[in-house]
Amino acid sequence: MAKRSAGRENGPTRRLILKDRTQPGRYLAVLEFDSYEEAMRNNEDPETGKFAEQMAALCTRPPSFTDCDVLEMTELK
Repeated sequence: MAKRSAGRENGPTRRLILKDRTQPGRYLAVLEFDSYEEAMRNNEDPETGKFAEQMAALCTRPPSFTDCDVLEMTELK
């Protein structure tokens, strides 16, 4: 995914992949965009849809998507 998204117009600016310690086999992906509008343009890209279908085929249940706004981000170290 990193190669696919790197330098792509309207692509994510940051990606965070999480593995749930209490639920084996559960993973979360957090993708950050510079703006809501860029995220929506990314969603409309046919390549994004194709990639989402490929990833969904690897899942044991349908993926869920959530749109969030960052309220605060603090560097602690």
